[in-house]
Amino acid sequence: MVARPLSPSAEDYLKAIYGLSENGEAASTSAIAESLAIQPPSVTEMIKRLAEAGLLEHERHRGVRLTRPGKVEALRIMRRHRILETYLCEKLGYSWHDVHQEAERLEHAASD
Repeated sequence: MVARPLSPSAEDYLKAIYGLSENGEAASTSAIAESLAIQPPSVTEMIKRLAEAGLLEHERHRGVRLTRPGKVEALRIMRRHRILETYLCEKLGYSWHDVHQEAERLEHAASD
């Protein structure tokens, strides 16, 4: 687990990078920007911060890869998201079609 809590934005980046690099390839800045619907300069700044935190490795012009701690953190966030989706459907009666966005909002506030 990361020593300092991550911001909701940083958590979203880790999830996006995990999804983009599942095939083993590095995630490009432009692919991350497109995935998160933000501008590439914003991605560059967050990549720098996440690399300094030891959560990813960045090779200039080659993209980024999650480090082992970065993968652990991304999987933890995704697990929390899936648990929230299940809870919202099974206990609160949300339709499966509507549950993803609500889980996106709640995942950053919920504890493990």
